[in-house]
Amino acid sequence: DIKLKETTVRTVFADDSEIHPSIKPAVATAYELGFIDPVSENGKLYFKPNEYVTVAECASIINRILSIDTELSIPVSSVIEGCPEDSYLAVSSLCSVSILPHDDGVINASEPLTREYAAKIIYNVKTFLNLYGSY
Repeated sequence: DIKLKETTVRTVFADDSEIHPSIKPAVATAYELGFIDPVSENGKLYFKPNEYVTVAECASIINRILSIDTELSIPVSSVIEGCPEDSYLAVSSLCSVSILPHDDGVINASEPLTREYAAKIIYNVKTFLNLYGSY
């Protein structure tokens, strides 16, 4: 079980004041568990709470939680575009278990995550967990 920090006055992030107080326990816990990566600028760590997350970043976070390491059995170039190298395995793994939808045939991993796509991913994660429990 993941337990949120009960009180977090400050996170480790230089932009801590931009993080809503009610979100800080989740951010601090997710960081400590290694689920989220900070942005490093000028030797400081930033959370960047008001920036969009890309499909690749979302895939990396979900894959850190689920620990799926199955790559696609089809040529990746036919499905995944714009994927940073450090997110490739996460994107590929989540495609292989149908968590990342690619109904139109291509995932642009560098695109910002839309609410529509996020809802589909959340639904697919729930479906995956219903079928397999933990992976």
